[in-house]
Amino acid sequence: MGSIMEIKWSDQLSIDGGLLDEEHKAMIQKTNMFLKMGKTFDSADQARQFLIGLKEHLAIHTAHEEEYLQQIDFPDLQQHSKSHEKLNVEMDALLQLLDRVKFYDLTEINRRTAHFFSHFLVGHFLNEDMKMKAYSAAHRKAQDAEQDPEHDITYI
Repeated sequence: MGSIMEIKWSDQLSIDGGLLDEEHKAMIQKTNMFLKMGKTFDSADQARQFLIGLKEHLAIHTAHEEEYLQQIDFPDLQQHSKSHEKLNVEMDALLQLLDRVKFYDLTEINRRTAHFFSHFLVGHFLNEDMKMKAYSAAHRKAQDAEQDPEHDITYI
């Protein structure tokens, strides 16, 4: 399993300049928190609390993201929704695995959580979410044009 380095937010990662970016920043913080913990949990309870919090955040974020994609008429909405379903399936698998591991043996849950971050979450963010960036920019530009006072001038 390859390791992932700490992720640093930059404006190049911005999607909408608003809520989605803030949620992405929070997800990056959670990823970095896990990395700083040395990619290990000290107890099953610690792992459970961390993963449940991540799952809740992920569910809220994917709902916001899909609503936004509808607003900007993103052409690959259905495919993007499927990628969110894959993230949720992997999160559920992690939580189910946690229910089966002995509290003193967290090796597998640590490995799978690191894989989730490196393969699923970071991969989704850097690959799938970046696809909507151009559509988001075009949507913002159209909104700005509608709000431009010169746009509202009526000629007689």
